[in-house]
Amino acid sequence: MPGPLLLVAALALPGCWSAPIARLQAKGTPGPAQGAIVLAGESIKPPAVVQSVDLAARVITVLSAGEARLISYKVGLHVSNLERLKAGDKVQATVAEELTVYVRRDGDLPSAGGTSSTVATDAQVLFVDPSDPSYRLMTLHFPDGHDETVKVSLRDKFHEVETGDEVSIRPVEVIALRMKK
Repeated sequence: MPGPLLLVAALALPGCWSAPIARLQAKGTPGPAQGAIVLAGESIKPPAVVQSVDLAARVITVLSAGEARLISYKVGLHVSNLERLKAGDKVQATVAEELTVYVRRDGDLPSAGGTSSTVATDAQVLFVDPSDPSYRLMTLHFPDGHDETVKVSLRDKFHEVETGDEVSIRPVEVIALRMKK
């Protein structure tokens, strides 16, 4: 009677299996990565609603869907449509960012800080795209569970960044603003 025995074995095996848990661990000693790797990157942020616009300081404050905290960005001089922007408009910003790469083991990641309301955010390098180094893409994993892909500047030490490294991300300025309907 192999039929019932096979059925019992097939039903019992899934109970023995559990999903793998990814534990990324950076190589090296804790602290800023060797040579304090600071990368210039840019990322496209999710659509957000403008809460305020300070034309004199060229600063916008936005609230993204599902977020509880407001985020303020300095807007670069070459962004031309800032004067048309008003509270309530929906925008999508491309932000130039400074990424400081850290290595840590069993401790807190030092934050790179920020100026005024541009606060550094911590993340972990989830994936560095090795398929074509000319694309210079790396995927970051944030504590809230979302992932974001960042394109790194050509003049940076991108080849020294590894999966598992910790990064502190400080927004520098908005380099493009797209109005959403």
